[in-house]
Amino acid sequence: MSDDVLNGTTDRERLYGRTGADEIFTNAGDDGAFGGRGDDTVYGDAGDDNLFGGKNNDTIFGGDGDDFIQAGSKNDLIYGFDGNDRIFAGLGNDIVYGSDGDDEISGGWGDDEIFSGEGNDISAGNLGNDRLFGGLGDDQLFGNAGADYLNGGADNDSLFGGSGDDEVYGDAGNDLIEGGSGNDSLYGDKGNDVVIGGAGDDFVAGGLGDDELFGDGGSDFLFAGAGIDFLTGGAGADTFFFDAEFNSVAGNTDTITDFGNGNDTIYIGNGGVAPVPTVIQDGDDVAINFGAVTGIIVEDAAVEDVVAAIVGVVL
Repeated sequence: MSDDVLNGTTDRERLYGRTGADEIFTNAGDDGAFGGRGDDTVYGDAGDDNLFGGKNNDTIFGGDGDDFIQAGSKNDLIYGFDGNDRIFAGLGNDIVYGSDGDDEISGGWGDDEIFSGEGNDISAGNLGNDRLFGGLGDDQLFGNAGADYLNGGADNDSLFGGSGDDEVYGDAGNDLIEGGSGNDSLYGDKGNDVVIGGAGDDFVAGGLGDDELFGDGGSDFLFAGAGIDFLTGGAGADTFFFDAEFNSVAGNTDTITDFGNGNDTIYIGNGGVAPVPTVIQDGDDVAINFGAVTGIIVEDAAVEDVVAAIVGVVL
């Protein structure tokens, strides 16, 4: 078994690794490179290349150009580099870096880590318990099957957990987050976010910014955070949590849009920094006030029902 070094030319070529740990350099043309049975390293270079891992643990560098990269059957390391690349992870537990460009990255059958990098990327975890990171640009991340971790990074991202019990962070920017099926933990973080729990018993948190939180199906926990937030529990017995440190400040009024009598509960965290809340009827709605500041509005509710639903004021 020999370890070979294959060097392409400026022509359009196909280069094939063999049984050893080979190094394959495609050079400037629009080339095809195929790893063999060893632990191969494949370099794409300047053209629009088609690069394939083999039957072992391979490392693939896309280089410049818009490349197509397919991982092999083991645990591969892939760098897309410049260009708008299409990258497909394989059977193993792969690590993928999209780098620059608007990339399309698809996880395979294993537990993959995908780093989209710069650009407006589309990344999907597919099977396995995957970790997806958005980076710079307006990214779309899909966890799909498995218990996945998604982080949108900078800019305005769309994140979809899929099936499984997922953990999703919008990070910076105005993000759209959907948990999908499973019992998910969803965090809007910075920005004005829309966070939707989906089926299952979800934890839905807005973070900083003016957020819209939806529990959807299941018995969900909705945490308003800072900013002007709208909370909709959906079906199920939901819990709404508010922090009086934020709600006692003028201009940070949160709203519960679908309060369910006898089903939903309200917790108010005070921490000793805000006045003890008072609850009053305000037309068809109920206002929860902190001194002279209306911190929480419960739409289409009766004051006695809201008072009964407030099961805890943490002083």
